[in-house]
Amino acid sequence: MLDCHKKGFTLIELLITLTILAIVLGTAAPLLVNTRNSYTTKIFIKKLNTLLNHVQNSALTLHKTYRITLDFHDYKVLLENRNSNNWVKVIHFFRKDFKIPRIFLLNEEKIDLRETYFIINVSPDGIYTPITLPLLIKNIPHDLIVDPKKESPITLSKEILPTHYDNFDPPKNFLNSPTKEPVK
Repeated sequence: MLDCHKKGFTLIELLITLTILAIVLGTAAPLLVNTRNSYTTKIFIKKLNTLLNHVQNSALTLHKTYRITLDFHDYKVLLENRNSNNWVKVIHFFRKDFKIPRIFLLNEEKIDLRETYFIINVSPDGIYTPITLPLLIKNIPHDLIVDPKKESPITLSKEILPTHYDNFDPPKNFLNSPTKEPVK
């Protein structure tokens, strides 16, 4: 007699398994992308903080003026120091791999895009000016805040200030202002 019972999977079993696998991967993929973007953002902020601390220490020890340029046209971070009247590019410990992640976009509603670069100047005393840079990350407004008073001077915040400030001296009525804009 012939044995009709062959070992293996039927076509229906394989299709059901592939369908379940496709559904699981389809729901997991966006989570992995968001996790990657979050990781990329955290690494960039940590590298920027490390670079700023290094520049601050170099400025203090070498008595030179430095500047860190965030170039959003070429998505690069540049480090330069001032020799006489010229700015000279400095090779820093991140070398060429320190780029601004492409998920960072300038918030066109809050900033004039004629200039696509922003500068953090560090004096020979190690002092630098605070700035706020409005960004869009995945179409969500954020502020990149450089504040020398904090332990981690560069932070990313979702708490957006009503307007763009070049310093951290908000207007006198800032604390008393309503959270929503008045209806006109």
